This record gives sequence, structure tokens and C-alpha cells, in this order.
Amino acid sequence: MAESTLDDTMPDLDELLSWPVDKAFIAAQREIAPVGKNGKNQDQKYNFRQAEDVIRACSGPMRKFGLRIFPTAILAREHQTRGKMNVTIIEVEWAIRGPQGDVMDIRVVTVGEAADASDKASNKAMTAAEKYALFQMFKIEVDPGDLDDGDRDHPAAVRSPIDYYLERLQLPEVWHSRERLREVLNVAANNQMLKATMPDNPMCTLEQYVLMRGRQLAAEEEERKQARAEEREALHAQMVVEHPTPGQAVNDPWAVRPGIAAGVETEDNKGVNDGEAEPDASEDAEAFERDAEDSEVYEHDAFDEEDPADNEDQEEEPQLPDPALVEQLLHDAKGDDDPLRALIRVRDRFGTEALERIIVASPWGQISAAAAIGLAMDEATPKRKTTQDTAKGRLLVEAGFQADMLGVTLAQHIGPIMPKGKSDPRAVTALVKLQKLIGDSRADVVEAMRAAGQSVAAEMYSRVGPYVPCRGIDKIAAELTSSADS
Repeated sequence: MAESTLDDTMPDLDELLSWPVDKAFIAAQREIAPVGKNGKNQDQKYNFRQAEDVIRACSGPMRKFGLRIFPTAILAREHQTRGKMNVTIIEVEWAIRGPQGDVMDIRVVTVGEAADASDKASNKAMTAAEKYALFQMFKIEVDPGDLDDGDRDHPAAVRSPIDYYLERLQLPEVWHSRERLREVLNVAANNQMLKATMPDNPMCTLEQYVLMRGRQLAAEEEERKQARAEEREALHAQMVVEHPTPGQAVNDPWAVRPGIAAGVETEDNKGVNDGEAEPDASEDAEAFERDAEDSEVYEHDAFDEEDPADNEDQEEEPQLPDPALVEQLLHDAKGDDDPLRALIRVRDRFGTEALERIIVASPWGQISAAAAIGLAMDEATPKRKTTQDTAKGRLLVEAGFQADMLGVTLAQHIGPIMPKGKSDPRAVTALVKLQKLIGDSRADVVEAMRAAGQSVAAEMYSRVGPYVPCRGIDKIAAELTSSADS
């Protein structure tokens, strides 16, 4: 446990309220004691500095001199699953306020990572981030090389990266669906895991394994289609023989003719058997039994009901909507007061099955009308703005200001950190790298502003400090506008 060196002499409250934050910070820093490695990780058998010891060492001097530390933004957040552990990684921005209520210009950004088998991973990650924020702010004394200690609950074993994909493939809804298998391949490609080898067969990659399963499903589906086609063909042939249409010739010597079955000779059948041998009685009985069985079929109530399997090939093709009409309706829905409801009306008017079978021109290329409506509905659905979106927006504002001052586009300015194949600045995801790029570019921007004769705005921008993004960027932009107007 940290031994406090706190001076019991408390400053006068009225005097303390007149102290700026920097003075109170220096006074508190002088009284914070070193923190030892009093924690013990039971899983991996190492010592570490506990978060509660760090907070305890700082809280006394901070209370004495009226200092408060608080998070100002969550810059990034990521959740993972490692085996049975839930893992949270967060990037937090911290500020420190003095007794007067003023805030230090310098902000501290720390990363906290923690694992938990239940729902406490985020809480632990936040505590870890605060622990290292205090270390960075107050430069608490430690032994050389001790800053990169682990966390108390770091799991002893970490799964292989391929385990995630193997677990997905074990799900019945994935293993028996070529579409879901394709989704697994897409995720693996994005994470560069296609060439990962299978645990039980090092000669087989994840990509080969999934593709083999996909080909197997395709072959099984083709076999089912072929079997259904053969079954329909055989059934059709049987129906033609057993139930010919009127007037169709049938090569059946025992077909019933008027008067023959009853043994009565008429004008129609006179001489029909002249010169022919009399049929065998046993064969005649068998033919009669067959005819009787056929009669039972004809007299069955179910015979009058149409069998869908018999008429599967004769079903009429549904009338498909005009692609030009659908394209116009999609265009009109976009300008509707309620585009989402308008798109639903289009979908319900024609039906998803018919829309799947026509191709239309859309902002996403030549795709099926059903897909175009689905993408338009996603676009029309209001998206909830996250904390990360807010942080990204603030960073892009200053990056855009820098691009204007440097005479380049925003995409050119942040191009080095853009995802591969992306040109829209809003697609940037590496917010920490964007922060660093903005901070590193400030000196060049100030020089460009001075070269352009914007000395007042350049002086304002040079004094924003290391905090990224700059919160006073609107004031600097207003100064540039007023200078241009004058």
C-alpha cells in the first residue's frame, strides 16, 4: 500500500479558491507518494500496482488542493469474446479541473482493456484507463521498467484466432447455408484469416475448408433438383398411360369396346373378332381387375382435387413489374415526406418474389429491385449517433479546417490513414491515428496561415495547446472570415 506523504496543514479555503488549476496541480503532485506493486495476479503469478492503491495515493492531495479528474469523451470502444471471457477495450479522454473551476489545457488520453466472464468488462476497462491517466498526469514514482504491468484479471489462456470461425461453422444455420458460409468467408477475408490452417489438418486452410463445404451443398442441391425433375417426368408419363385424353389411341388389346364386354354383337362391332383367337379367360379376368382398380381411382373424391406436383411445370409465370416503373417509384419514394413508408408500399405492391426477378438501375449499380428497396430502406432508417461518431465528427472538423488552410482536399489531407479502397473521409476508423495526424500538422497549418497574411488567426491556432481536436476552431474560423471581409 502507498504510504501517504500528505501534509496535514490544509490551505485556507478562500485562498484556495483563488488558485489557478496549474498551481493546485503542482501542489498536489508534490504530495503524492510512490505506489508499490501490492497486487498479485493469481493466474499468472506476477505482482502489479492495484488501481485502488493508485487512486488512494492521489485522492488525498487532490481533495486537499481542490482538484478533480473526470472523463470528457470515450474516443473508441471495442468488444471482443475470447473463449468464455468478454473483453472490452476503450480509449478515454480525461481532463482535470482546479478549485477556480478552470480546466487544464492539456488532456490525457489512455486506453483501458479488461476481461470478465460476466458483464463487468466495461467497468474494469474504465478503471484501468483511470489508473493510467493518474500515472500520466501526476508522474507517480515507480521503479524503472515497471509501467507496462498487466491487469489483475488477464486470462491465462487465449483462444486461437481461427476458433471464432470454427464455432460459426458448427452452427446448423451456417453449416447448411451457402449464403451464410459466404458471410463467414467475407469476415475471414477482411481479417486476413483465409489462409489460416485448420487445427486438425495443417495442409488445409480455412478458405479451402469452407469452399469444399459450399461445393458439397451445391452438389446436394443439384441432386435434389434432378431427383424432383425425374420424379415429375415419371409421374407425367404414368398419368399419360393411365389416363389418356379422349380420342388418343391406346395400344391395349383388351380395351373395352361397345358390346364386346357384354358379348353382344352390334352393327358397330360386327365381325370385329372374326378370324381372331378367343382370349384366354384368366387373362380376361386380370384385365378386368385392372380396369376395376382404375375405376376406383376415377371414382375417388380426391381425384377431382388438383395435385400441385402434377402441374408444377404447367404453372403460369407471374407477371413481372416494369423495371422502369419500379425505378420511378424508388426515385419518388426518396423525395417522399416519409421515404421508409413509401418504400414499404412499393415492396407490398409488387411482392418480394416478383421484385427479386427484375433488375433495376440504382445508386448501388444494376441490382435486383428487391435488393435496391432493401438498401434504400436501410438508408432511410434513422441511425443512432454513437459517442465514437461524435468524436469522429469533431476530429474531421479540425482536419477539414487544416485541409482548407493547406490548400488540399480533406480526402488528400487524411489519405495516409484512410482504409484501403476508401475515398470518403467519413469512412476513416483509425481515430487515434487521425488525432496524431491533426496534431502533427498544426505547425504546418500555422505557417501556411501566416504566409497567407492571417497572423491573428495563426496566433490563435498556435495557442490551442496539444489538445486534439481544438474546441475553439469555430472562433478561429470566424476570425478568418472577419479578416477576409475587412
